[in-house]
Amino acid sequence: MFGAGVVIQVWIIQDGAANADGLAAKLEKVLADNPAFKGSLIYTDESKKADLEKVAAAAKIEKADLAVLAAANKDSTMKAFKLSAEARNTIHVYKNKKVAATFVDVGDGDFAKVVEAAKAL
Repeated sequence: MFGAGVVIQVWIIQDGAANADGLAAKLEKVLADNPAFKGSLIYTDESKKADLEKVAAAAKIEKADLAVLAAANKDSTMKAFKLSAEARNTIHVYKNKKVAATFVDVGDGDFAKVVEAAKAL
């Protein structure tokens, strides 16, 4: 997906639209403020594609990549990325293709911890 450097992946699993919207806006801001960072917003439920499009429009996403897991690949992808189906969301921060930090059930107000972890790398 991405090469070397810092990458922030925001996985939306069971999160509500309001929190997902806030996380998307925060992700977009950190990517705009830190041009060397890469990031993505990924919905794990294929039926939520319209929600992703609404969130992306509301947050004016230009820097972050957007994706929705295909139903056929959901289980294997969730397992490969160590995502819990019970979580609202999971955020992985990578450095050079290795997970350096993981955050689960991040609220809009908690995103500063993600930014701090990414900047520390």
